[in-house]
Amino acid sequence: MTCQTEEEPLMSPSVGWMFLFSRPESFGLGTPVGPRSRAVTSDFSWLRASTTLSGSGRPVSSKISNKEIDDDLETLLDITGAHLPYDDTGQRTYERACRKLGVVPSSVCLRKLSNGKVIDLCNYGMEPKGVIAVSLAMVINCRVTTLNLQGNQLGRAGILYVQKMMSENETITDLVLSNNKLRTFGAQAIGAILKDNRVIRRLDISGNEFTDTDATFIAKPVEEHIGLRYLKLSHNSFGDVAGKAFGDLLAENSILQEMDLSWNHIRRKGAVSLAKGLKENAYLKHLDISWNGLEDVGAKTIAEALEGHCILQELDMSCNRISSVGFLHLMKSLERNDDLKVLKIARNQISEAAAMAALGLLKSFPDLELKELDMSEVTLGKVFLEKMREAQEIHPHLQIIYGYKDSFGKRIIKPKETIEKTLAVFKTFLQNSNLRIIDIFSRFDDDGSCVITRDEFKEGIKLAGMPISASQINCLFTALDTDGDGEIIFSKAPLNEDGRAY
Repeated sequence: MTCQTEEEPLMSPSVGWMFLFSRPESFGLGTPVGPRSRAVTSDFSWLRASTTLSGSGRPVSSKISNKEIDDDLETLLDITGAHLPYDDTGQRTYERACRKLGVVPSSVCLRKLSNGKVIDLCNYGMEPKGVIAVSLAMVINCRVTTLNLQGNQLGRAGILYVQKMMSENETITDLVLSNNKLRTFGAQAIGAILKDNRVIRRLDISGNEFTDTDATFIAKPVEEHIGLRYLKLSHNSFGDVAGKAFGDLLAENSILQEMDLSWNHIRRKGAVSLAKGLKENAYLKHLDISWNGLEDVGAKTIAEALEGHCILQELDMSCNRISSVGFLHLMKSLERNDDLKVLKIARNQISEAAAMAALGLLKSFPDLELKELDMSEVTLGKVFLEKMREAQEIHPHLQIIYGYKDSFGKRIIKPKETIEKTLAVFKTFLQNSNLRIIDIFSRFDDDGSCVITRDEFKEGIKLAGMPISASQINCLFTALDTDGDGEIIFSKAPLNEDGRAY
């Protein structure tokens, strides 16, 4: 048997799926029963005509001969063994696949396959063979809803098996494939996933070295998808051509609610295209386009979109080379906007005079809906502080953040007054809901590890309906994260004996 390479998988997805479904007992599946088993025992002749990839990476027709299948079965699988009851968790399938492929099974994966909803294999260093084993198991499993493969080495073979698995799986709604360097080949596979799978709701494909060319493989399937609500595309190399593709996506899509395009190479032309699409979109609620290069032209066109019928609630345009001119365009647009709650425009070139003018504008808007204006890393003097307090008397719900909040990567320290105020809101919510802090933490802890990450905490607060802003959520997490390691451990949280106070 020849050695496996990334370009030439050990076994094509079609052959792999063929012997999984034609010989389920060889993977420890036992006798199929139930709805999912009908797929296992059904006619999989369509696999013979499906599209696979040649060694060069080009799509080719994969008409698999009987001899090729027999060779794979002889070299890879021992189909003899005792009769076992059908395993609908995929646990035995995973163990057997790992043995056949020569990889060490993950204890986390084994445990979560049997009783969990989240499989988190972030930064496990998994190579294609390990991903193949997980994919085979996930075809059988009908319990897991979140699969995190961030920071591994999927390779071409791995992403192909993930693609084929997602075409069969009907329970995974959250898929994370970030930081795998998937490049163009991966972009094509992700496009195929979105075309075949209609149950996925959240997709993170950040940090995969995608370029403008790759945007065309992703944008159209997202535009036509009937269920995707969250899409993270940050830390790639998308430029102005991609901006046009994603602008067209926004103009046509009526499902997507959150989109993250931060840390890309979108400049003025791309910003104009995005703004054009945003004008036509009445569904997107969160847009992050920070750390690009939109400049004042981009800020002006986005401001014009905000004056239209878009319903954005949170917009992040931090670090975009925006000057005072672009900043004031954005502030003026708030007069006609009834939806935007959070505007982040940190790390831009905003003068104190422009900041003072913005406060004057805010004071003149009687029906201002904005609750948070983030101008972090913009240094302003005492005069601005006095004027800010005047504006907050008119709009007491408005929180304005400015000045330095980070010390070269060290832990951010919040003022004591802000922390105490946020903790008081949290405590009042728990008392009104008759909950202990340990109860609410248990809801946030998706994987049952007794450890809550910042993302789990944010998502849990949103789902609980707690009336605090995004900045207050970060402040609260910082207060409860006593050692500053980015995680809250139940036993370290500042609890009273009854678990109700801090």
